[in-house]
Amino acid sequence: MNLYFVLTGTSQKLYQYGIEAFTNPVNYLWKKIYLGISFHKQKA
Repeated sequence: MNLYFVLTGTSQKLYQYGIEAFTNPVNYLWKKIYLGISFHKQKA
């Protein structure tokens, strides 16, 4: 996996999240919380 692909993929993801956060902030926040909880559960 080359760096260019990583960078473009990351920026696309950020752009996508930006749109999602702007159009549907409640869903975005809920997803963030849910991902945060599941991430902490995996670590524990």
